[in-house]
Amino acid sequence: MIQLMPHHLVAMYDCLRALPPFEQWGLPESDEVEFHVTRNRRDRGDYTWKKTRRHPEETHVIYVSGALIATFGSLARVMAHEMIHLYQRHRKSETSNTVHNAEWHALAEEICDIHGWDYRLF
Repeated sequence: MIQLMPHHLVAMYDCLRALPPFEQWGLPESDEVEFHVTRNRRDRGDYTWKKTRRHPEETHVIYVSGALIATFGSLARVMAHEMIHLYQRHRKSETSNTVHNAEWHALAEEICDIHGWDYRLF
């Protein structure tokens, strides 16, 4: 079991970013994304973005629950899940009032097929 630390999230993001299909998505470098480990017992992960007066450009933020995620495999799947959300925000292909739109599901199926993951658990 892994006791998650933010540097583990960075390492997983960088690892996945170097693999298909992420390597073709033009995702931001890990130093342009904030990574946080939470104690959330409801959600395995979350993606959001923010703007501040100090940083008027969008900052991408990925959260992963250290209470629910403690293995390499589960971290990889949660990070991939949140990276789809980041990609959609980056491309502006999100759908209002819908967390997982048709494009998100198509990308998730592709990722699961490539990496040998069960889409139903993704």
